[in-house]
Amino acid sequence: MSSVVLPFFCPLLAQRLKNLYIVTKKKKGRVVLEVKVYDNDIEKALKILKNKLSKSGLFKELKLRRAYEKPSVKRKRKAIEARRRYAKVQRRRSY
Repeated sequence: MSSVVLPFFCPLLAQRLKNLYIVTKKKKGRVVLEVKVYDNDIEKALKILKNKLSKSGLFKELKLRRAYEKPSVKRKRKAIEARRRYAKVQRRRSY
């Protein structure tokens, strides 16, 4: 396995290499995302990468930043999200 460091948005170059790592570097407390590509299986690697990005909340953050959100709306949204998280924890504890 060759270990080549590429940005995660470069799948065309990855197709030319047999085995590689797709890595984003850790800078200033950011999360490191790493996807290993084996046997030129780019489709599976992209699926795994998309799943990791989704779980990290990147897509949600991008959606929220498309338009300006007033501070009052932001507070209300965060309060609703906190209530949902709390309810989810309580449901899990009740089992």
